[in-house]
Amino acid sequence: MENLFTDGSELKLPNGRRYRGYYHVHPTRGAMVGAKHVNRQHPVLQPINKLVKQKLEKMQGIDTPVVPPPSPVVPTPVKPQQTTTRPTATPVKPISSQAVRY
Repeated sequence: MENLFTDGSELKLPNGRRYRGYYHVHPTRGAMVGAKHVNRQHPVLQPINKLVKQKLEKMQGIDTPVVPPPSPVVPTPVKPQQTTTRPTATPVKPISSQAVRY
């Protein structure tokens, strides 16, 4: 891809400064300074962010999958365990055959 232009919001030079101007996308080296590729040394440009990187890779024919951000984990409500409660009986002493009379 040749004769592309950036306003300074997409690419940066190797020294970290934003690049504004014409650039081309080399098939194996990525974005480079200048409207067309030339046979002399010229800087490789770095994308400012992941979206620009994906755009450049698409221009190069490299398809990188867009990974969506992880979805928030929502805890599954836990049901309290159901326990069967039986009433506890108080032991009763058997009544003796000899009753006490008052």
